[in-house]
Amino acid sequence: MHLINSVLKRRGFLVLFLGLSSFSVNAQVVKPLFYTKYWELTVKDSAEYFRVGILDTTNYTWIGSIKDYQLGGKLVMEGAYQQGKKNGVFYFYYLDGTLEKTGEFKNDIQKGIWKSYYPNAKLKSEVEFTDAGFTPISFYDTLGNRLLIDGTGYWEELFYEFGIEKPLKNVGHFKNHKRDGKWFCTLGDVTIYEEIYNNNKLISIKKIEGEKLKKMTPPIEFKNKMLPDYKFQVMEEFVTLHYINRDHYPFLSFLPKPLSEGEFADVIFTVVEQTATPKGGMQAFYNYVGKNLKMPSKAKGKIEGKVFVQFNINSDGSISDVICIKGIGFGCDEEAVRVVRESPAWIPGHQRGKPVKQRMVLPITFKTG
Repeated sequence: MHLINSVLKRRGFLVLFLGLSSFSVNAQVVKPLFYTKYWELTVKDSAEYFRVGILDTTNYTWIGSIKDYQLGGKLVMEGAYQQGKKNGVFYFYYLDGTLEKTGEFKNDIQKGIWKSYYPNAKLKSEVEFTDAGFTPISFYDTLGNRLLIDGTGYWEELFYEFGIEKPLKNVGHFKNHKRDGKWFCTLGDVTIYEEIYNNNKLISIKKIEGEKLKKMTPPIEFKNKMLPDYKFQVMEEFVTLHYINRDHYPFLSFLPKPLSEGEFADVIFTVVEQTATPKGGMQAFYNYVGKNLKMPSKAKGKIEGKVFVQFNINSDGSISDVICIKGIGFGCDEEAVRVVRESPAWIPGHQRGKPVKQRMVLPITFKTG
């Protein structure tokens, strides 16, 4: 998962509050930070959440109490930071205000007993975090029946992956506090992968290939994850959407400056802040190539290899100036150029929040047989 797209610069202090007038001390503003459903920094019009708290813009770390809200104003999380690290008890809430999960952080690490609850407010699970790791204590079904006792019994845990809207689920059994037998990771009715354990030792793993999850690495080390588990990483690394700049958050100096009209219009970039991508991702592009690429008749049974094709992604996403820069002959070079030239439009690269022209080089693979 590639989450970091910002290089942080260190400067000044910022205090965020709601409903208060500006303070005169050190660049304090009355503006919250807004986030997408994946907790990327965004603007209010694209937001699902916002955070209220104190931000040190010298080190870009949170200070003291913070609260996260759904855009409509419902509290979804509250806790506190000390010296830039999560410390103390954190509370997570469902949108109706019911407590979802609570537990303590010490220097950014989960410690002690964490409890999670069902939307009906019944206890779902208790786990203990120590220096030795994660220990299951109890697990209950929605009716209150205890399914895991003294470290033995059924367990399930929901978690999210960045960019996947629905939660995934880890399901399996513990025996004497250790994983035992088959464990499954599912997304809805689809099994993504299955593992087999013996006395907490992973014996085997079977990965099921899926469209969106094809590249997902199964988490070998089981953890009692947050919902979503990537939230703090994204927020604390200040991951932003490509169009966010210092016009939106002038106090975040690492954000790009907005472009003046027409700036970079005639420049072709090779590296940009937000690289050009095919609609649907690279896998969708290579799926297109796989369906449309034809092995030339004179190459069949004679040659295979990679043809490197250079092309431009224009600021509107269209493809132009397609050439072969390293080929294998036998008609493969021309075929690779054709397929790239006729491919669907891309999402253009962005520099300082503006779409720009970007030059790309990609390998197109030919195989015999």
